[in-house]
Amino acid sequence: MKDKVCTQAKIVYTRNKDMRENINEKRRENAYRYNKMFAKYPEIQTPKELHDTYSVYHQYTIKIENRDEVHKLLNENGIGAMIYYPVPLHLQKLHKHLGYKQGDLPYTEQDTKLVMSLPMFPEITEEEQQTVVDTVVKCLNMTRQPVCK
Repeated sequence: MKDKVCTQAKIVYTRNKDMRENINEKRRENAYRYNKMFAKYPEIQTPKELHDTYSVYHQYTIKIENRDEVHKLLNENGIGAMIYYPVPLHLQKLHKHLGYKQGDLPYTEQDTKLVMSLPMFPEITEEEQQTVVDTVVKCLNMTRQPVCK
């Protein structure tokens, strides 16, 4: 009985590994598609993979000006964008004992004000991604409109 259970466990583990790899590959394909769609908008920075690196794109995070306003507009338009770390990690209460203060990591602190994650999951369709991209661009443009007085 023990051998049968071990064999079944190996089968389940192998299938789950294959499934995880398939999910990761679908996320990578979706990230590449987002990158192509955003390519004509240089004001929106997309994720880059460095040489000899491999991302599974659990999140698809962009850098964008007027991030907070764009984020609010996206959510109002039904796009579930997320800001996961509004406070840089080195300034969070949990890491206070490390002694970092505002200004110690200026690039991190600046990027924290710009980054936002867009919907990313293996099953997202090209049409859904195009809707996300179009809405991001529309919302960004809305934040750039001059205010009439």
